[in-house]
Amino acid sequence: MLYLNIMSITKSNAITKNYRGKFGDQVVFRNRFGHSVMAIPPKRPKTGPTENQVAARRRFLLASRYAKNILQDPDMLAAYTAKLRDGLSPYILALTDWLNCEAITNTPKK
Repeated sequence: MLYLNIMSITKSNAITKNYRGKFGDQVVFRNRFGHSVMAIPPKRPKTGPTENQVAARRRFLLASRYAKNILQDPDMLAAYTAKLRDGLSPYILALTDWLNCEAITNTPKK
């Protein structure tokens, strides 16, 4: 599991506005929702992924493939574009639909 320790959030800092990536082993810069975020780099556990993590990654991979296929189909893309709200993209909406639909995934949500 990744833990994110946020050190700083800025809205309009000219220096860090478009920075992303790692600075040495001490700081990571990210851009989230129009804000620059400076955080401590995430640390991965030394053990491999658990069975639940492997299953979650598999579900996300399948959801991502579904969402990418939606973007390729003009009719489905138009349908998802019509449902957009709160700054979401058609891709994110399709991804969320797939992950929340048990009939498609054939796996119960946890």
